Amino acid sequence: MSAMRFEYEAIAAAGFDPQVDRPDLAMGRHIQYASFDLPEFRKRATKHAEAPNHALRNIPAERVRRQYIGATTKARAATMFL
Repeated sequence: MSAMRFEYEAIAAAGFDPQVDRPDLAMGRHIQYASFDLPEFRKRATKHAEAPNHALRNIPAERVRRQYIGATTKARAATMFL
């Protein structure tokens, strides 16, 4: 994600708000982290959020849209914003 810093900064400099999508993280709660209790999953999710946070460090937080969505069934989607 550190390599993405230049991309995100160019997007912001052009007047657009960068968006970070991480559908794998929300789905991970039900797949690779299904055996974790909620505190342990949150700990892992926080680590996953640190990489984009590092790449976006020079852009004001209010200019960044973060979306962590993963469909758990056809009828429902789990949404988590960190």
